[in-house]
Amino acid sequence: MIRTAKRYNLSLAAIKLDRELKSKLPIWHHLGAEKHLRKLNNTAVSKCLKENHNVLTIASLLQARDGRNGCEVPAHGQETAKENCNCDDCTKLKAKGCKHPRKCRQAADRLLQLLLPKWNPNCESPTDGLTLTRRRIQHNALATEHDGVVTFNPTVTTKGDITEAFRVFVETDMLAQPPALR
Repeated sequence: MIRTAKRYNLSLAAIKLDRELKSKLPIWHHLGAEKHLRKLNNTAVSKCLKENHNVLTIASLLQARDGRNGCEVPAHGQETAKENCNCDDCTKLKAKGCKHPRKCRQAADRLLQLLLPKWNPNCESPTDGLTLTRRRIQHNALATEHDGVVTFNPTVTTKGDITEAFRVFVETDMLAQPPALR
């Protein structure tokens, strides 16, 4: 199966991804990462994020960055992190084995900054003007139930499960390109 996938250039190649689908993608060895992010996969802070913060996907990275109980994250590029924070969130993370919870939050923020805009859930994808209106989508749902005529939905935004984003016969040099707009 892997041989066949390689032969036919199977790849995760959605033109546009919705925010929820972007969040489901793995952060480590990410397809849409800058080279610097790939180098950060084996650092001490990435090991802490994986083991103590359970960061595997972009959603879990966002959760590690934002915290749960109001501990403020230092701004991107701000290197002074208060080490003696005693908020509930930092205390729980220290109990799990994280030595520097606020530095890990800074690192999580830096990792997000290293994702290309097409793959970053914080970057809003440009609207393509191709998606059907809510009314037409509802009409399609009713038409599908009653075996009626369904209007074609020309949207290029991939939603739902990650398996919907896989394509064959993909030109690999086009994967990181943002969608073309009219």
